[in-house]
Amino acid sequence: MQHDYDVIILGGGMAGLTLALQIKQKQADISVAVLEKRSKKAPHAAHKVGESTVELGTYYLREELNLKDYLEEKHLHKHGLRFYFSQDGNEAIDKRVEYGARN
Repeated sequence: MQHDYDVIILGGGMAGLTLALQIKQKQADISVAVLEKRSKKAPHAAHKVGESTVELGTYYLREELNLKDYLEEKHLHKHGLRFYFSQDGNEAIDKRVEYGARN
């Protein structure tokens, strides 16, 4: 089976998926394929907005990709970096010690 695409993006991580979204928002009639080598479902943690998205990355997500409402509803506000440390082998993120801005 042969498929023709205008754009093929290698990698279905955050960079690949946001690029595909940006391309479709700019020109909806372009056909885009995102190819991912992972054969199993990505872990839940792979789909969150984390510390790598502070500062300039936030502008891109909110303003360029128009994801402001989604981010406001689904993600924690990032006021600088926040760090979570396991305590006594605790692996549950919501039970970890947190270091970062309070407000």
